[in-house]
This record gives sequence, C-alpha cells and structure tokens, in this order.
Amino acid sequence: MDANAPSKPTVGSLFAGIGGFDLGFEQAGFATAWQVEIDDTNRAVLADRFPHAKQLRDVRTCLPDLWRTDVIVGGFPCQDVSMDWMRPTLRKLGLRETPSARKSPAGLPKNSSQPSDK
Repeated sequence: MDANAPSKPTVGSLFAGIGGFDLGFEQAGFATAWQVEIDDTNRAVLADRFPHAKQLRDVRTCLPDLWRTDVIVGGFPCQDVSMDWMRPTLRKLGLRETPSARKSPAGLPKNSSQPSDK
C-alpha cells in the first residue's frame, strides 16, 4: 500500500443491530471504526462480519471514543418489524425504554438547514 495514499473515511455505528448501515458504508468505501450494540447475539454477528471494528456494548459508557470518525450513523428501534418482537421481554419493553432524542452537540453540517419555524 502506498504510504502517501489517502486513508479511507471512517464510520462509527450507534445501535448497530447486525450492521446494515455499516455494510452499506463499507461498500461505499468507508472503514467501520467502531460499533455500539447492546444485544450479545447481534454483537457476535458484528464481530464476525466486521472483525476490524471495535465492539462496544453500552453507548452510555463509551462516549469519548465516539467522536473520532468522519461519520456517525445510528440505527432505529425495529422491534415492531423484527421477529425478536415475539420475545416477551421486548413486547413488554416496547419503545418506552428508548431514550429521549437530544440535539447533537456537534451541530448541523454546513450543507444542511434547520426546518422552518413556519
């Protein structure tokens, strides 16, 4: 590899599931730097599919590691469309356990705009 060649842009993945967003970014030329996924089974799939990525379990305890990538993606709760929804624990939890959305501390990229207040 040429030492002067630019490195690939990096992506970090919050609530990664089994890595759908990550796979798409890798196919677009990115390198997955890290993935956060609380589910042990999903994390095992991620470790197999993305052996080069750092695996993290809990977003609440790893925030300092999350800001060293070019892009951060985040999965969304899919319990309502997943077969795992049939598990009683998920049925009881539903989306009530989803943390409140917060404004990004990084702000908006230059090429995006705030929604109109009108």
